[in-house]
Amino acid sequence: AVGRGGGGSLSDVVGFRRTFLALASTQAVAAALYARPEVLASRPLFLLATCVLLACMGGHFALFPTACANTFGATDGAAIYSYLFTAFGIASIAAITLTKELQRRLGWAGVFRVFAVMSLASAGLSRAYQPLPPKTAARR
Repeated sequence: AVGRGGGGSLSDVVGFRRTFLALASTQAVAAALYARPEVLASRPLFLLATCVLLACMGGHFALFPTACANTFGATDGAAIYSYLFTAFGIASIAAITLTKELQRRLGWAGVFRVFAVMSLASAGLSRAYQPLPPKTAARR
């Protein structure tokens, strides 16, 4: 709940791109912390990293309905978001196999390093996001 409410509120103040950048960057740091032995050895630090990751995930879920509407218009954006949400569920199932293979090859620390790098890459890609002009988004 903290992530969803916080992500949505922050986006209202500073906009989608800055909020996404903040969430993805924070997520990258928290994922990288999982690779640190002192975090794995400390229940409070592990809990903190886990809560931060889950808050970031909630924040992302708060951002994407608005981003879809701003990108594809209100009508198309709602339909596209439903596909995006469904794809997240399918990807979660597929991630089980990928995670097992990465864990076998890289160990858990490596899995979370890959997650951190992917989070940083998504933060970088957020610079390419271009919403529709407000009048165009409202008409669609």
